[in-house]
Amino acid sequence: MCLGAPSTTLDGFIQRIVWTWSAKNDVFVEYQASPADLVNYWRIGALYTTLSAQANSGQANATINALPDAARNKLAQSMPQSQVLWFEPGTARFEAVTVQTIPSTSLGYATATLTMTGNFAFTHPAGSVVCEPLQTGVTDPTTWDASSVLGASYAPILSGGAAGTNSVTVGPLPDAAYNALGQTWNTGDTVVLSSGGAGTAETATIQSVSTTYPGYTSAVITFTANLANSHPAGDYVSDQVLVAGTNPATFAPTTRVTY
Repeated sequence: MCLGAPSTTLDGFIQRIVWTWSAKNDVFVEYQASPADLVNYWRIGALYTTLSAQANSGQANATINALPDAARNKLAQSMPQSQVLWFEPGTARFEAVTVQTIPSTSLGYATATLTMTGNFAFTHPAGSVVCEPLQTGVTDPTTWDASSVLGASYAPILSGGAAGTNSVTVGPLPDAAYNALGQTWNTGDTVVLSSGGAGTAETATIQSVSTTYPGYTSAVITFTANLANSHPAGDYVSDQVLVAGTNPATFAPTTRVTY
C-alpha cells in the first residue's frame, strides 16, 4: 500500500494482515483475502425423516424411517446422542424431545428405534415429520432442500484409462483455480470412472495423484488395481454419485459450504 496511490476495492474475507518496516522506515501492509462470492455458497438442509410407526404418548420410544444418507452413513454418524428432535412441527401436537440412545445400524438400514430421555406428551401417527430444530418461524424441514445439493467433484478424462492399466490423465476439477487436485482427491479415495458416459462405469480406489498446484490443467491419477473397462477421453472421473449412471456434471453448480 502506497500513500497517494489509486484506491483499490476488493470484496472478500480477510484471512491475514502482515505489517513490515524497512530500514528506511518505509511501512508496508499486506492483506491476504479470499473472494466473497455469495452466489456460490451452499446452504445446508435440515436433518429430517418420518415416523415408521406410531409413537404413543406416555412412552419413550420412536421408530423412524432411514435418514436420506442411510446408504452411506450409519444412523449414529448423522444423529448424535443427545440430539434434540422436533416431532410434528407446526401442528397442535408439536413437541421437542431429546434422544437418549441411538441404536446400532448397518449401511442401508430401513428403520431405527430411538429411545428418548422422557415420555411423549402426544401420540404421533406413522408418517409424522421428525426433524432437528429449525430456525425461528420455520416449520417445514424441506425448506432448504433445493439449495442443499452438494456438487460432485469431477474431472474429464484426457488420456489413459484403458482396460488392464491403472492410471488415467484428467483435466482440472471445478475448484482447480483455488486448490491442488490432492486437496480434493488423494490416497484411499474411491472414485467412479465413466458415470453417465460412453464407457462402462466402474469404481476404483486411488493409490496416488500427481503433484499439482492451483491453476493446474491436468493431473495423473494412479489406482490400486488395473481397470476392468476402457474409459474414453471425454468421460469423467468423479465422486460416487447417489444415483448410479448419473453424469456428475449435472451436480456441478454448488460446491462450497456455509450456513
